[in-house]
Amino acid sequence: FGACVLTWLWAQREPERELVALRTDDLPWWPCVAEGLASLRPEERERLFDFLAPSAVPAETLAPALADLYEAAAPALRLRIARHAAKAHHPAMAALLARALREENEVVQTAALDGLLELEGTDLPRLLAPALGSPYREVRHRASRVLARRSFDRYLSRFNALDPETRDRAGKALAKIDESMVDRLSDELQSLDPTRRLKALQVLEIVGLEKGV
Repeated sequence: FGACVLTWLWAQREPERELVALRTDDLPWWPCVAEGLASLRPEERERLFDFLAPSAVPAETLAPALADLYEAAAPALRLRIARHAAKAHHPAMAALLARALREENEVVQTAALDGLLELEGTDLPRLLAPALGSPYREVRHRASRVLARRSFDRYLSRFNALDPETRDRAGKALAKIDESMVDRLSDELQSLDPTRRLKALQVLEIVGLEKGV
């Protein structure tokens, strides 16, 4: 059945195929097509992506299909899929982007990282963890900076509830991994909220002892 679907698609002229794609809002035939992805020629997989990308298929349905196609794709197509998933700005694409973040290709990793950083309501620390071991310095640096910022924000929000020893230990640990921590504390010191200013002073005392400032 999957072969019949593809044969029918390839038989359509480009304008008609594009029109069908724009009207397609479900993929009940995809499991049959997915079984034969590995046997398709590279250009056929490219054309299949060209059909899926502009379709009206919801992200929740499209993401697993793109993930199947990604695994069978050549590097150039993997980059196109990663960029498309990133531009979707949809949590359903998170797993696909996390997979692309493990790709041994800096451009693909960068596209995946861009997409993940745009997502809201996702388990970002878990998804970005592979990037911390990336062989590409810029990818590592961006991921660690984002995770450090989130850790810092969480540290500030829980500061009053922490015991003094935990405050000190956590603050010093964050200071070692987040080079911009002191700068952001300086911003907090300028807050109109006296509670935030006091908290920033307390944290700055801890960080200052660690950094010698």
